[in-house]
Amino acid sequence: MKNLFALIMACILGIFTLAGCGAKIQDVKTQDEQTKQNEIEQNNNTIPEINETMVLELVQQAIQHKIYVQRGGNWSGEAETFDYNGMEYRYFGEDLGTREKLLNYLQETFTREAAEEFIKHYNYIENNGRMAQPNADGGSILQWENAEVTLSQDAGNSKEYIFKVPYGFEDNLQFETISIRVAWVPETGWRVASWTGLFD
Repeated sequence: MKNLFALIMACILGIFTLAGCGAKIQDVKTQDEQTKQNEIEQNNNTIPEINETMVLELVQQAIQHKIYVQRGGNWSGEAETFDYNGMEYRYFGEDLGTREKLLNYLQETFTREAAEEFIKHYNYIENNGRMAQPNADGGSILQWENAEVTLSQDAGNSKEYIFKVPYGFEDNLQFETISIRVAWVPETGWRVASWTGLFD
Protein backbone atom coordinates (compact mmCIF):
# COMPACT_ATOMS: atom_id res chain seq x y z
CA MET A 1 0.00 0.00 0.00
CA LYS A 2 2.82 2.38 0.90
CA ASN A 3 4.50 1.63 -2.42
CA LEU A 4 1.27 2.37 -4.29
CA PHE A 5 0.84 5.66 -2.42
CA ALA A 6 4.44 6.61 -3.17
CA LEU A 7 3.93 5.77 -6.85
CA ILE A 8 0.79 7.92 -7.03
CA MET A 9 2.57 10.85 -5.37
CA ALA A 10 5.50 10.51 -7.76
CA CYS A 11 3.13 10.60 -10.73
CA ILE A 12 1.36 13.71 -9.40
CA LEU A 13 4.68 15.49 -8.82
CA GLY A 14 5.81 14.50 -12.31
CA ILE A 15 2.68 15.97 -13.87
CA PHE A 16 3.17 19.28 -12.04
CA THR A 17 6.86 19.32 -12.98
CA LEU A 18 6.06 18.75 -16.66
CA ALA A 19 3.38 21.41 -16.52
CA GLY A 20 5.92 23.82 -15.04
CA CYS A 21 8.47 22.95 -17.71
CA GLY A 22 5.83 23.42 -20.35
CA ALA A 23 5.12 26.86 -18.99
CA LYS A 24 8.83 27.69 -19.01
CA ILE A 25 9.24 26.40 -22.57
CA GLN A 26 6.26 28.52 -23.58
CA ASP A 27 7.81 31.54 -21.84
CA VAL A 28 11.10 31.03 -23.70
CA LYS A 29 9.23 30.71 -26.99
CA THR A 30 7.28 33.89 -26.29
CA GLN A 31 10.49 35.75 -25.41
CA ASP A 32 12.15 34.55 -28.63
CA GLU A 33 9.17 35.73 -30.68
CA GLN A 34 9.24 39.12 -28.93
CA THR A 35 12.98 39.46 -29.56
CA LYS A 36 12.48 38.72 -33.26
CA GLN A 37 9.62 41.23 -33.42
CA ASN A 38 11.79 43.88 -31.76
CA GLU A 39 14.58 43.20 -34.28
CA ILE A 40 12.13 43.56 -37.18
CA GLU A 41 10.79 46.85 -35.80
CA GLN A 42 14.33 48.11 -35.21
CA ASN A 43 15.34 47.26 -38.79
CA ASN A 44 12.24 49.03 -40.12
CA ASN A 45 13.13 52.12 -38.10
CA THR A 46 16.78 52.14 -39.15
CA ILE A 47 17.59 55.18 -41.24
CA PRO A 48 20.31 54.58 -43.85
CA GLU A 49 23.17 57.04 -43.91
CA ILE A 50 23.38 59.67 -46.61
CA ASN A 51 26.53 61.60 -47.50
CA GLU A 52 27.34 64.68 -49.54
CA THR A 53 27.84 62.72 -52.77
CA MET A 54 24.48 60.98 -52.39
CA VAL A 55 22.75 64.27 -51.55
CA LEU A 56 24.18 65.92 -54.66
CA GLU A 57 22.92 62.99 -56.77
CA LEU A 58 19.46 63.27 -55.17
CA VAL A 59 19.30 67.01 -55.84
CA GLN A 60 20.43 66.52 -59.44
CA GLN A 61 17.66 63.93 -59.89
CA ALA A 62 15.17 66.37 -58.38
CA ILE A 63 16.31 69.05 -60.84
CA GLN A 64 15.83 66.61 -63.74
CA HIS A 65 12.32 65.94 -62.46
CA LYS A 66 11.76 69.69 -62.26
CA ILE A 67 12.91 70.19 -65.87
CA TYR A 68 10.71 67.33 -67.11
CA VAL A 69 7.66 68.75 -65.33
CA GLN A 70 8.35 72.27 -66.58
CA ARG A 71 8.53 70.83 -70.10
CA GLY A 72 5.00 69.50 -69.56
CA GLY A 73 5.74 65.78 -69.40
CA ASN A 74 5.37 63.47 -72.36
CA TRP A 75 3.40 65.18 -75.09
CA SER A 76 3.97 65.88 -78.73
CA GLY A 77 2.46 68.08 -81.36
CA GLU A 78 0.75 71.35 -80.57
CA ALA A 79 -0.04 72.08 -76.92
CA GLU A 80 -3.67 72.37 -75.83
CA THR A 81 -4.03 75.81 -74.31
CA PHE A 82 -6.69 77.89 -72.56
CA ASP A 83 -6.87 81.22 -70.74
CA TYR A 84 -7.30 81.48 -66.99
CA ASN A 85 -7.26 84.75 -65.02
CA GLY A 86 -5.61 86.57 -67.91
CA MET A 87 -2.85 83.97 -68.32
CA GLU A 88 -2.41 81.34 -71.00
CA TYR A 89 -2.13 77.77 -69.72
CA ARG A 90 -1.27 74.51 -71.41
CA TYR A 91 -2.23 71.00 -70.34
CA PHE A 92 0.38 68.51 -69.18
CA GLY A 93 1.12 65.38 -71.19
CA GLU A 94 -0.77 62.18 -70.41
CA ASP A 95 1.88 60.85 -68.00
CA LEU A 96 1.49 63.93 -65.75
CA GLY A 97 -2.07 64.76 -66.74
CA THR A 98 -3.74 64.35 -63.32
CA ARG A 99 -2.84 65.73 -59.92
CA GLU A 100 -2.19 62.21 -58.64
CA LYS A 101 0.16 61.39 -61.53
CA LEU A 102 2.02 64.68 -61.11
CA LEU A 103 2.41 64.20 -57.36
CA ASN A 104 3.54 60.59 -57.75
CA TYR A 105 6.22 61.64 -60.23
CA LEU A 106 7.46 64.49 -58.05
CA GLN A 107 7.57 62.22 -54.99
CA GLU A 108 10.21 60.10 -56.70
CA THR A 109 12.66 62.78 -55.52
CA PHE A 110 10.65 65.15 -53.29
CA THR A 111 8.69 64.67 -50.07
CA ARG A 112 4.91 64.94 -50.36
CA GLU A 113 4.97 68.41 -48.77
CA ALA A 114 7.73 69.59 -51.10
CA ALA A 115 5.84 68.22 -54.13
CA GLU A 116 2.73 70.16 -53.06
CA GLU A 117 4.87 73.30 -52.67
CA PHE A 118 6.35 72.70 -56.12
CA ILE A 119 2.87 72.71 -57.69
CA LYS A 120 1.90 75.84 -55.77
CA HIS A 121 5.17 77.65 -56.55
CA TYR A 122 4.74 77.26 -60.30
CA ASN A 123 1.01 78.07 -60.34
CA TYR A 124 -0.05 74.69 -61.71
CA ILE A 125 -3.82 74.29 -61.72
CA GLU A 126 -6.43 71.64 -62.32
CA ASN A 127 -8.94 72.35 -65.08
CA ASN A 128 -11.67 69.92 -66.11
CA GLY A 129 -9.88 67.13 -64.23
CA ARG A 130 -6.57 67.78 -66.01
CA MET A 131 -3.44 69.46 -64.71
CA ALA A 132 -2.14 72.53 -66.54
CA GLN A 133 0.77 74.95 -66.27
CA PRO A 134 1.42 78.51 -67.42
CA ASN A 135 2.43 78.39 -71.08
CA ALA A 136 6.02 79.58 -70.61
CA ASP A 137 9.44 77.99 -70.68
CA GLY A 138 11.77 78.00 -67.70
CA GLY A 139 15.43 77.31 -67.17
CA SER A 140 18.38 77.79 -64.88
CA ILE A 141 21.93 79.05 -65.35
CA LEU A 142 23.18 77.23 -62.24
CA GLN A 143 25.72 74.46 -62.82
CA TRP A 144 24.46 71.93 -60.27
CA GLU A 145 26.73 69.18 -61.53
CA ASN A 146 29.71 71.20 -60.25
CA ALA A 147 28.22 72.17 -56.89
CA GLU A 148 30.15 71.85 -53.62
CA VAL A 149 28.11 70.34 -50.77
CA THR A 150 28.57 70.78 -47.01
CA LEU A 151 26.45 69.36 -44.19
CA SER A 152 25.20 72.18 -41.95
CA GLN A 153 22.60 70.50 -39.69
CA ASP A 154 21.93 66.87 -38.79
CA ALA A 155 18.70 65.85 -37.03
CA GLY A 156 18.92 62.15 -37.87
CA ASN A 157 15.90 61.77 -40.14
CA SER A 158 16.37 65.28 -41.50
CA LYS A 159 19.57 66.95 -42.69
CA GLU A 160 20.34 70.36 -44.09
CA TYR A 161 23.09 70.97 -46.63
CA ILE A 162 24.69 74.11 -48.03
CA PHE A 163 25.28 74.00 -51.79
CA LYS A 164 27.82 76.31 -53.40
CA VAL A 165 26.67 76.29 -57.02
CA PRO A 166 28.71 77.92 -59.79
CA TYR A 167 27.29 79.84 -62.73
CA GLY A 168 28.75 81.89 -65.53
CA PHE A 169 31.94 81.26 -67.47
CA GLU A 170 35.52 80.55 -66.41
CA ASP A 171 36.64 84.16 -66.80
CA ASN A 172 33.60 85.37 -64.81
CA LEU A 173 32.62 82.41 -62.64
CA GLN A 174 30.32 83.24 -59.72
CA PHE A 175 28.63 81.18 -57.02
CA GLU A 176 25.15 80.93 -55.57
CA THR A 177 24.81 79.62 -52.01
CA ILE A 178 21.68 77.55 -51.53
CA SER A 179 20.37 75.70 -48.46
CA ILE A 180 18.51 72.44 -49.08
CA ARG A 181 16.98 70.10 -46.53
CA VAL A 182 16.50 66.39 -47.18
CA ALA A 183 14.29 64.10 -45.10
CA TRP A 184 13.94 60.36 -44.66
CA VAL A 185 10.52 59.10 -45.78
CA PRO A 186 9.78 55.66 -44.22
CA GLU A 187 9.56 52.79 -46.73
CA THR A 188 10.52 55.26 -49.48
CA GLY A 189 13.95 56.78 -48.98
CA TRP A 190 15.69 60.16 -48.71
CA ARG A 191 13.82 62.97 -50.45
CA VAL A 192 14.32 66.70 -51.01
CA ALA A 193 12.20 68.38 -48.35
CA SER A 194 12.83 72.13 -48.64
CA TRP A 195 14.97 74.56 -50.53
CA THR A 196 15.89 78.20 -51.05
CA GLY A 197 16.42 79.04 -54.69
CA LEU A 198 16.30 75.46 -55.99
CA PHE A 199 13.41 76.29 -58.30
CA ASP A 200 14.77 79.58 -59.64
